[in-house]
Amino acid sequence: MGWLRAERWPWWQGALLLGLLNMFAFYTANYYLSTSTTFSRACGLLLQLVVPEHVAGSAYYRLVKPMVDWQFMLVLGIPLGAWLASRLSRPVRFTVAFRLSDLTLLKVMMGGIFSGMVGVYLLHDLGFVNLHIKPTLLVANILGGAIFGVGMMLLGF
Repeated sequence: MGWLRAERWPWWQGALLLGLLNMFAFYTANYYLSTSTTFSRACGLLLQLVVPEHVAGSAYYRLVKPMVDWQFMLVLGIPLGAWLASRLSRPVRFTVAFRLSDLTLLKVMMGGIFSGMVGVYLLHDLGFVNLHIKPTLLVANILGGAIFGVGMMLLGF
Protein backbone atom coordinates (compact mmCIF):
# COMPACT_ATOMS: atom_id res chain seq x y z
CA MET A 1 0.00 0.00 0.00
CA GLY A 2 3.03 2.27 -0.09
CA TRP A 3 2.19 3.25 -3.68
CA LEU A 4 -0.85 5.17 -2.39
CA ARG A 5 1.43 7.43 -0.37
CA ALA A 6 3.90 8.08 -3.18
CA GLU A 7 4.87 11.74 -3.47
CA ARG A 8 4.21 11.71 -7.18
CA TRP A 9 2.44 9.18 -9.37
CA PRO A 10 3.19 8.78 -13.07
CA TRP A 11 0.59 10.70 -15.07
CA TRP A 12 -0.76 7.59 -16.78
CA GLN A 13 -1.69 5.92 -13.48
CA GLY A 14 -3.86 8.85 -12.43
CA ALA A 15 -5.42 9.02 -15.89
CA LEU A 16 -6.18 5.31 -15.87
CA LEU A 17 -7.76 5.51 -12.41
CA LEU A 18 -9.95 8.48 -13.44
CA GLY A 19 -11.13 6.62 -16.52
CA LEU A 20 -11.85 3.44 -14.54
CA LEU A 21 -13.79 5.47 -11.95
CA ASN A 22 -15.98 6.97 -14.67
CA MET A 23 -16.55 3.55 -16.26
CA PHE A 24 -17.43 2.02 -12.87
CA ALA A 25 -19.87 4.84 -12.10
CA PHE A 26 -21.48 4.51 -15.52
CA TYR A 27 -21.77 0.73 -15.26
CA THR A 28 -23.18 0.65 -11.73
CA ALA A 29 -25.51 3.68 -11.94
CA ASN A 30 -26.12 3.64 -15.72
CA TYR A 31 -25.25 7.32 -15.51
CA TYR A 32 -21.93 9.04 -16.10
CA LEU A 33 -20.16 11.56 -13.89
CA SER A 34 -20.96 14.87 -15.52
CA THR A 35 -21.74 18.44 -14.65
CA SER A 36 -23.28 20.03 -17.73
CA THR A 37 -26.88 19.22 -16.78
CA THR A 38 -26.22 20.53 -13.30
CA PHE A 39 -25.08 23.89 -14.64
CA SER A 40 -28.20 24.19 -16.79
CA ARG A 41 -30.34 23.25 -13.77
CA ALA A 42 -28.54 25.84 -11.65
CA CYS A 43 -29.15 28.37 -14.41
CA GLY A 44 -32.83 27.40 -14.32
CA LEU A 45 -32.93 27.86 -10.54
CA LEU A 46 -31.43 31.34 -10.90
CA LEU A 47 -33.80 32.20 -13.74
CA GLN A 48 -36.77 31.13 -11.61
CA LEU A 49 -35.90 33.92 -9.21
CA VAL A 50 -35.88 36.57 -11.94
CA VAL A 51 -38.23 35.38 -14.71
CA PRO A 52 -40.23 32.39 -13.46
CA GLU A 53 -42.62 32.54 -16.42
CA HIS A 54 -39.73 31.95 -18.82
CA VAL A 55 -38.66 28.80 -16.96
CA ALA A 56 -42.25 27.54 -16.71
CA GLY A 57 -42.75 28.04 -20.46
CA SER A 58 -39.43 26.52 -21.52
CA ALA A 59 -39.67 23.10 -23.16
CA TYR A 60 -36.17 22.24 -21.94
CA TYR A 61 -36.93 23.05 -18.30
CA ARG A 62 -40.11 20.96 -18.49
CA LEU A 63 -37.90 18.03 -19.50
CA VAL A 64 -34.95 18.83 -17.18
CA LYS A 65 -36.45 20.20 -13.98
CA PRO A 66 -34.37 22.88 -12.20
CA MET A 67 -33.55 21.24 -8.86
CA VAL A 68 -30.80 20.45 -6.40
CA ASP A 69 -29.75 16.80 -6.72
CA TRP A 70 -26.64 14.66 -6.20
CA GLN A 71 -24.97 16.13 -9.29
CA PHE A 72 -25.49 19.62 -7.90
CA MET A 73 -23.70 18.54 -4.72
CA LEU A 74 -20.93 17.03 -6.88
CA VAL A 75 -20.47 20.39 -8.60
CA LEU A 76 -20.28 22.11 -5.21
CA GLY A 77 -17.80 19.48 -4.04
CA ILE A 78 -15.38 20.00 -6.94
CA PRO A 79 -14.21 23.50 -5.89
CA LEU A 80 -14.32 22.47 -2.22
CA GLY A 81 -12.14 19.45 -2.97
CA ALA A 82 -9.78 21.58 -5.06
CA TRP A 83 -9.49 24.05 -2.20
CA LEU A 84 -8.83 21.29 0.34
CA ALA A 85 -6.27 19.65 -1.93
CA SER A 86 -4.46 22.94 -2.40
CA ARG A 87 -4.34 23.54 1.34
CA LEU A 88 -3.29 20.00 2.25
CA SER A 89 -0.64 19.64 -0.46
CA ARG A 90 1.82 21.96 -2.06
CA PRO A 91 -0.17 24.47 -4.15
CA VAL A 92 2.85 24.90 -6.41
CA ARG A 93 1.67 21.82 -8.30
CA PHE A 94 -1.53 23.59 -9.35
CA THR A 95 0.09 26.87 -10.30
CA VAL A 96 2.70 25.24 -12.52
CA ALA A 97 -0.08 23.34 -14.28
CA PHE A 98 -1.96 26.53 -15.11
CA ARG A 99 1.23 28.24 -16.22
CA LEU A 100 1.87 25.21 -18.46
CA SER A 101 5.39 24.79 -17.12
CA ASP A 102 4.57 21.28 -15.80
CA LEU A 103 2.10 19.31 -17.91
CA THR A 104 1.62 16.39 -15.48
CA LEU A 105 -1.80 17.54 -14.22
CA LEU A 106 -2.97 18.26 -17.76
CA LYS A 107 -1.81 14.80 -18.88
CA VAL A 108 -3.71 13.16 -16.01
CA MET A 109 -6.92 15.06 -16.74
CA MET A 110 -6.79 14.51 -20.50
CA GLY A 111 -5.78 10.87 -20.04
CA GLY A 112 -8.66 10.33 -17.60
CA ILE A 113 -11.13 11.94 -19.97
CA PHE A 114 -9.84 9.91 -22.91
CA SER A 115 -9.74 6.55 -21.12
CA GLY A 116 -13.19 7.15 -19.59
CA MET A 117 -14.57 8.18 -22.96
CA VAL A 118 -13.17 5.11 -24.69
CA GLY A 119 -14.29 2.87 -21.81
CA VAL A 120 -17.87 4.20 -21.73
CA TYR A 121 -18.25 3.77 -25.49
CA LEU A 122 -16.75 0.30 -25.19
CA LEU A 123 -19.33 -0.57 -22.51
CA HIS A 124 -22.02 0.82 -24.86
CA ASP A 125 -20.77 -1.21 -27.83
CA LEU A 126 -20.67 -4.38 -25.71
CA GLY A 127 -24.29 -3.76 -24.68
CA PHE A 128 -23.69 -3.21 -20.96
CA VAL A 129 -25.02 0.38 -20.85
CA ASN A 130 -27.19 2.73 -22.90
CA LEU A 131 -26.05 6.24 -23.78
CA HIS A 132 -28.47 9.13 -23.45
CA ILE A 133 -26.80 12.03 -25.26
CA LYS A 134 -28.38 15.36 -24.36
CA PRO A 135 -28.51 18.54 -26.44
CA THR A 136 -25.97 21.27 -25.81
CA LEU A 137 -27.10 24.42 -24.02
CA LEU A 138 -24.55 27.02 -25.00
CA VAL A 139 -25.56 29.68 -22.45
CA ALA A 140 -25.58 27.18 -19.57
CA ASN A 141 -22.17 25.82 -20.60
CA ILE A 142 -20.68 29.30 -20.85
CA LEU A 143 -22.21 30.28 -17.49
CA GLY A 144 -20.91 27.09 -15.89
CA GLY A 145 -17.42 27.62 -17.29
CA ALA A 146 -17.44 31.22 -16.09
CA ILE A 147 -18.53 30.18 -12.58
CA PHE A 148 -15.84 27.50 -12.51
CA GLY A 149 -13.20 29.93 -13.80
CA VAL A 150 -14.11 32.62 -11.27
CA GLY A 151 -13.99 30.02 -8.50
CA MET A 152 -10.55 28.88 -9.57
CA MET A 153 -9.39 32.48 -9.77
CA LEU A 154 -10.77 33.35 -6.31
CA LEU A 155 -9.14 30.29 -4.77
CA GLY A 156 -5.78 31.34 -6.14
CA PHE A 157 -5.26 28.70 -8.79
